[in-house]
Amino acid sequence: MASKSTSQVSPLKDRVPQTYSKDGFVAEAKPSLEPRLSYRWEIIGGIVGFLLIHCAMLLPPYRSGSLDAATMGVFGDFIGGYIGQLISLIGICFLIATFRTEYARAKRERFENRFFQLLQLHRDNVDETEVKEVKGRKVFVLMIREWRWILNIIRYEAQVNAEELTQRQLIEISFLCMFYGVGPNSSRMLRRSLDGFRGTFVDILEKALNSQGLKEEVREEKKLSYLPFEGHQSRLGHYYRHLFQMVRFVEANAPSDFAAQQHMSTIRAQLSTHEQALLLLNSLTPMGSPWWNLNLIERFRLVHNIPNNFFDPALELDPTLLFDKGYFEKPEKHKRPLVPLETPFCPGSYPDGYTWKGPRGS
Repeated sequence: MASKSTSQVSPLKDRVPQTYSKDGFVAEAKPSLEPRLSYRWEIIGGIVGFLLIHCAMLLPPYRSGSLDAATMGVFGDFIGGYIGQLISLIGICFLIATFRTEYARAKRERFENRFFQLLQLHRDNVDETEVKEVKGRKVFVLMIREWRWILNIIRYEAQVNAEELTQRQLIEISFLCMFYGVGPNSSRMLRRSLDGFRGTFVDILEKALNSQGLKEEVREEKKLSYLPFEGHQSRLGHYYRHLFQMVRFVEANAPSDFAAQQHMSTIRAQLSTHEQALLLLNSLTPMGSPWWNLNLIERFRLVHNIPNNFFDPALELDPTLLFDKGYFEKPEKHKRPLVPLETPFCPGSYPDGYTWKGPRGS
């Protein structure tokens, strides 16, 4: 019997294809980190003021054919007032432009300060992530190992129980099982997240993941320091909420598209390969659908550092089918070293403790 899933999140079928440059940014981005200010209103105000001042020249006293001394005195007073008004107008325009420039600079500084605060909080979140004796980014490595085991269990149970599941459904169920886990409280949340699938099949999965013997077997084989299948909601929930908040903050407050791409590259540089892999899996579930719905994961290339064949394309996931061509980085072709590998070195006065002696036989 085919499973029914109420949360089929399409990875943006109707999205506009994007092209990428060699440095990994969207090709249409403007190479400027500074906000581009428009002085259109200052210029318009200056022109309007200039025309209004010159309208006085059209008055009858100044349009007559002859001017006497009194008229000349009045005309001189007018010229003095005219020049003064013109200079004042120019000064006001420059003052307004200066205020706008300072405001934009102050706004950018506030954005930079807030961004690096959020970035530091993200680093702290990663450092504080802990499972038994394992801390930091190593925890994400163990989570990927656990997810792969869960995926194998789900695929086996689906085959035994004639449950037809698509690859997308396998990804969704396996990640949610890894995220919520099984237990007195976890099972209840897991069941609710899988309410779009057949209830009897969910019962079978819960029973399989609750097997104490299987848990011990997986812990031994994967060299885990903890008992698997008990969930990581307390670790990943806070992690993903803060990461999403940080990305949305940059998208909404960056002074330019290019600045947004630059800051997103800084965020992506903080994510290890396994963090990016888990982020991609999370985005393919209902809870992670905003990453696709808001075009964040594609526009800012948040997972483009996942190596080729990190996921098994046949048994796990083929990420290249989700994105446009050129999204993922290509491995660089390393040039052959100019110095032969057999060139001898010996201790010397260089900081690294070695000095160049030249090729053998020279």
